[in-house]
Amino acid sequence: MKKIISIGFLYIFLATYIFASSINFSSGYTTLSMQEGREKVSLSNKAHVTIDNLEITADEIILSGKDYQFIDCKTNILFIDKENEISLRCSSLSYNQETNLIKINGFNEINDLKNSIYATSSFLEYNLESKTLDLMIEVKLLHDSDNKIMKCSSDSLRFDLNNNIISLLGSSQVEWNSNTYKAQAMSINLNNNDISMDGNIEANITTN
Repeated sequence: MKKIISIGFLYIFLATYIFASSINFSSGYTTLSMQEGREKVSLSNKAHVTIDNLEITADEIILSGKDYQFIDCKTNILFIDKENEISLRCSSLSYNQETNLIKINGFNEINDLKNSIYATSSFLEYNLESKTLDLMIEVKLLHDSDNKIMKCSSDSLRFDLNNNIISLLGSSQVEWNSNTYKAQAMSINLNNNDISMDGNIEANITTN
């Protein structure tokens, strides 16, 4: 039997505990579909979801699938990972709670407060389990290091949060401390700002 419940409200907070981890949600308008095997929660009008250390706000959020493992968000999205001090802004985001994988297809902005990093790309995958960020297409990254801005660009980029390593691949370029480095592939260790390069290496170094 299919049951659909529509709830419209402006100020009422709605909380539920659905998954193995707790999920709290609120919105201005909520639709609950309770058909067995097709359970779905649709949130709109200031939709807000919290899952342990994760917080999501968007114009529309849909929770669906077995144990509501799929979370799909649309428009004016802000995703905050409080544990790793990372926030994502975009217009479309999907999160699979079972695989712990976040996907963003479209322009996105990343803020990493812990490492003083701001980055943009046109495609992103964030693996919450392995703590890796994969950015693709027109990748740009700014890193504030000792009050000096390191500018990075490449076709794709992987950020290993566990080891503080940034790996750039394809048309890689780094501008830092009045020097410019170019290579097919580059690696930056944020712990000591060491830069490794491989393939078609070019460098323009300014000396005093």
